[in-house]
Amino acid sequence: MIALIIATLIWAFSFGLIKYNLANVDSNFITFIRLFLAFFIFLPYVKELKLGRQNFFKLIGNGVLQFGLMYEAYNYSFKYLQAYEVALFTIFTPLYVTLYCDLLRKKINTKFLLYSLLSVIGAGVIVYTKLSSVNLWLGFLLTQIANISFSIGQINYKKIMLKNPTITDKEAMLTMYFGGLLIPAILTFTSANENLFLLSRNEIIVLFYLGIIASGIGFFLWNYGIKRVNSGIISTFNNLKIPAGFFASLIFFNERIDTIRLIIGSGIIIISIFLSSKGKNNDEKLEHS
Repeated sequence: MIALIIATLIWAFSFGLIKYNLANVDSNFITFIRLFLAFFIFLPYVKELKLGRQNFFKLIGNGVLQFGLMYEAYNYSFKYLQAYEVALFTIFTPLYVTLYCDLLRKKINTKFLLYSLLSVIGAGVIVYTKLSSVNLWLGFLLTQIANISFSIGQINYKKIMLKNPTITDKEAMLTMYFGGLLIPAILTFTSANENLFLLSRNEIIVLFYLGIIASGIGFFLWNYGIKRVNSGIISTFNNLKIPAGFFASLIFFNERIDTIRLIIGSGIIIISIFLSSKGKNNDEKLEHS
């Protein structure tokens, strides 16, 4: 669980960094650079690749799903929603994780579903506010595509790695980062303009942090961590980044936050994680799904 906590703390700073430093940078380009840098730092492990053709293409496809499609749908939702609405609509990820695991196991885990719902409620307490965007349902659809893509990608990664214990996380993540690059690379260079690469020094520094630390190390730690915990913890932990991000915004970016709601919501999410940690880990059944 330590790896999940570290990844969450790393991601906590991403919201504020993007909001205050990359507002004028093309979202496709941000996604491309983040995943390119993540891929680049793992490139030395290319000589260790011994995946076999089937696993290679499975991981490529999962990278397209968990990273590429997720990022593109998430970023594109900002065209139709306010930032707080995007944050609100991302809280449903725990439910998708649980339901996808139940689908693979062909059996509903009522407790984990309840704990996932509790995590959603906790995040909702923190971020809920009045909705105002005109294209609300289109934005909602895009955020759910992002949520579902990330949810399925996480569990698929765990399933692949459980079935293939000889595959290392380094070679698996290198392959997935390459897959994740495909969609943003196409979108970036088919819609590029002459101002695309005109970045300030501050924007470059933030992009390097997001690419190497938040995406490269953050996703690696997250996927490394989910192999070692049950699906209940995976689902509920997905919403811990929301209070972490709000705390980071409060402390480091001086944003005005409703601290009472933040504390209450954070407590509910932590309780949901604690209850999930007491649940039975039957994820070995994913190997045979």
